[in-house]
This record gives sequence, C-alpha cells and structure tokens, in this order.
Amino acid sequence: MFQYDRTGSVTVRRHQYRIITTISGAWIGSFCLPLDWNVAWKLYPIPIVIGSFVGFLVGVFCSELLLLF
Repeated sequence: MFQYDRTGSVTVRRHQYRIITTISGAWIGSFCLPLDWNVAWKLYPIPIVIGSFVGFLVGVFCSELLLLF
C-alpha cells in the first residue's frame, strides 16, 4: 500500500499521505515522553495523540495540494 505509483488513483494516494503523516506525527510526538513525566502535558497518551493529530493535518494539507498540482 505504501508503494509510490503515479498510475494509482488520486484517492489512494491521498489516503497514503494521510496514513504516513499520521504515523510519522505519532512517532515524532513520542520523543518528548522520556524528558519529564512531571509536567501535565507530557503524560503518556497526550503527546502521541497531539502528534498524530498534527501529522494528520499535515497529511490533509499535502493531499489537497496533490489535487491542485
């Protein structure tokens, strides 16, 4: 599913962008977990959820740019 193929449909590529950026955002969001557990916003699921959400928004933005170009 993650193979880049220009002959694929636009819908499949849009979903690929969204999936890849959501997983990447969650992975990047997990970097701040071992820094300091005493701060309220660094408790376990919060940075990962925020990172996933930001990654999904980046994926939506990139997939909409795909439609323009």
